[in-house]
Amino acid sequence: MGYPVLTPVNFPGKVTNGTIPRRIKYLTGEYSVNSTNLAEAIKRQRNDSFLTKIWWNK
Repeated sequence: MGYPVLTPVNFPGKVTNGTIPRRIKYLTGEYSVNSTNLAEAIKRQRNDSFLTKIWWNK
């Protein structure tokens, strides 16, 4: 028992720069359907990126 062993990968396009992603980016459709709330969420988290830290990843 314990934490899983994660292996860093470099996805096509190198969007993670060979590191383990911390979160999933918002879907493209979310920008058109929920733009007001999405803009506020991105403002609070500072970036919509695979590498943006989230609340549990301090």
